[in-house]
Amino acid sequence: MVKLKKKVDSQRKRIKRLRSSLSPTAACKQKEELATIKFLSAKYLRTDAYDFFCTQLDMSVKKRKRWNAQNKSQALSIYHASPKAYLLLQKIFHLPSVTTMRRTMAKLEIYPGFPSSILDAFKIKVAQMEPKDRLCVLVFDEMSLKCSLSYNVERDYVEGLEDFRMICGRTEKPANHATVFMARGLISKWKQPFGYFLSHSTIKPTILHCVLMAAIEKLKSLDLTVKAVICDQGSNNCSVFKTLVVTSDKPYFIHSDSEILVLFDPRHLLKNIRNNLLKHSFFTTDGVVSWKVIRDFYAKDQTFPLTMAPKLTKKHIEVPVFSKLRVNLAAQVLSHSVATGIAFLCQAGIFPASYMATSNLVQRFDSLFNIFNVTDGRSKAPFKHPITKSSSHITFLLESREWLRTLQYGSEDVKKNAEGLPCIRGWLQTIQALLMLIDSIISNEDGMKYLLSNRLNQDCVENLFAVIRSKGGHWNNPDPQEFRFALRQVMVDKVLSSIRDTNCKEDLDTFLLNFTLSASSQPHTLQHIPLIHQQSEEQAQVINLVKSAKAEDIVQVENVVAYIGGYICKKLIPVVCEQCGTLLQADSN
Repeated sequence: MVKLKKKVDSQRKRIKRLRSSLSPTAACKQKEELATIKFLSAKYLRTDAYDFFCTQLDMSVKKRKRWNAQNKSQALSIYHASPKAYLLLQKIFHLPSVTTMRRTMAKLEIYPGFPSSILDAFKIKVAQMEPKDRLCVLVFDEMSLKCSLSYNVERDYVEGLEDFRMICGRTEKPANHATVFMARGLISKWKQPFGYFLSHSTIKPTILHCVLMAAIEKLKSLDLTVKAVICDQGSNNCSVFKTLVVTSDKPYFIHSDSEILVLFDPRHLLKNIRNNLLKHSFFTTDGVVSWKVIRDFYAKDQTFPLTMAPKLTKKHIEVPVFSKLRVNLAAQVLSHSVATGIAFLCQAGIFPASYMATSNLVQRFDSLFNIFNVTDGRSKAPFKHPITKSSSHITFLLESREWLRTLQYGSEDVKKNAEGLPCIRGWLQTIQALLMLIDSIISNEDGMKYLLSNRLNQDCVENLFAVIRSKGGHWNNPDPQEFRFALRQVMVDKVLSSIRDTNCKEDLDTFLLNFTLSASSQPHTLQHIPLIHQQSEEQAQVINLVKSAKAEDIVQVENVVAYIGGYICKKLIPVVCEQCGTLLQADSN
């Protein structure tokens, strides 16, 4: 029986083979037709269009679609140009799914150095950019790691040692720092980390110099225009720029016949000013500036029922050890509210007139910080609106540059030029670099009308480190392998952004029925709600605080109440409420 069964199967296969040889099957006819179409269309289409056309023909007859590297590269280019357009084209053409591209990108090998896989994907993205969108800055910073060695099975080596790849290879020292290099758009809102290195403590200046030059060369090979380098005032960073003869008067170095400006992170500069003010007194043309004035202001402000600087706390004034690293604490102390508060108390006769020097210095650095933190192209606030060649920013920057050069620090007996402090030199260099950058990019040739200066800081790298620390729970100090895994995931996520969760697919469908609004647009009117004249306990406490204020504090309270009242009125402008309007215009009763 077994022999007969095998013989029957053999004969059936023979019959099937003979039948297929007698006449072409439908599949053979289809292949011949496709070959003919491809042959005839070859002379009418460009190479890339012909390849895409052939792919569409092949995929139209295949049940299981397999995409080659060229197909994925083309699809990735389309997706980078417009994610929504790509989803629409998927309904018309045969294209790789977004999940397929994510899976491909997840296979990227991310190791210390400048990974070619990331640079290749980066180049596809850059090819879609306009010339002005290719203007960028190079930002780099370091993050502390936990010393840990692990065996890498894929590459058969021990991971976690100091690693500089193409610069000077690997050493036997355990790595406890990772320095990340990131490109950030100067005009357009894009950013991309493209390399990192592992080091034992901070990178030595000689090695950092080579790595920095290599990073700039990599970005230029992608057709990006590097206008500036941004970092903090680490000793190794300053040593590198000293070698490149970068000074406050010459805040740039030459690389391949192009000027690369050097700016220090304004947030770190502001923090360093606060830290120096804790240790030294400053001497300006207005008088003596000391931390005692800020301490006295905080103590006096706490006695008022309504404070002029509500964000100030005991931590801002005493500044514990680890709080000295917090930029937000420095920004809240060296702020407009503190400056105006001190000035008000001086004018009211509560503080001596000599305290005005501290108020003026605080106001000066608050304005400088605002100039380097312009985020909105529509803001009309002083120094927070876009920077142009004719705006008030330029005059203030020039005045601040001269004012910083007259600044002194020390004691009444021994006064030193403040340019001896790294933070003052950093401000002078960064101000000069910003002036040169404005003159460079805001011109009729490039078509740029203004500059948003918030692109000139280290926030992008700091946020990257925050994301890496949050991966897998809470890693304050991940080890080198954990850092690599987290960085790879972040890189993949950032290259393929705006992808929704697979549990909820995004659609591009439009409504079949188009309903129109018949009513004209009118201001929103609130429904009348009867007033409750009975006071709550919280309201009574506030009123009692105001009534119990001392006679000399009445003016301060009235100013704070007027400020809060103006803020409330501003918020109520979009709302039409007759009752609110009547109450706001009524007398004190």
